[in-house]
Formats: sequence, structure tokens, C-alpha cells
Amino acid sequence: MREALAGTYNRLISAGPAVADRLLSIALDPATKSYAAVSACEAVIRSIERGVLDREMREHIAKLREQMAQLEQGRPIDV
Repeated sequence: MREALAGTYNRLISAGPAVADRLLSIALDPATKSYAAVSACEAVIRSIERGVLDREMREHIAKLREQMAQLEQGRPIDV
């Protein structure tokens, strides 16, 4: 089951750029109905925000790991 989920996830990741292109074309097309354009724009913004938050969390976790390593070695940490 995990292999099937991993395969599905990999397919979604691979399709990501095409989905982003499609979503942007819908959001920016003047012929798109307003309700669909708003929904597409919101999805684009959510994706951007999620990416920024994920990157910030990874950086924060890396700093915490570094501080933990310093504590384990008996070195003071800079707070």
C-alpha cells in the first residue's frame, strides 16, 4: 500500500509544473468567469504561501538541530 501511495505522490509531483501552468492560465485568462478566476487565484496564492512556510519551517528546524548538537557537545548556544 505504501508503494502505491508513493507512486501516486510521485505522479502528482511530476505533474506539478503542468498543473501550475494550467492554473495560472485559468487565473489570468480574461475569458475565465470571475468565480473560476478567483478560485484559481486563491489556489495559486495558497501554494505560494505554503511553499514559503515550508521553507521557513525547514530553516527553523535546521537551526534547532544545530542548537541541539551544540548542547549535546556541551557548548553554549547563542539565543
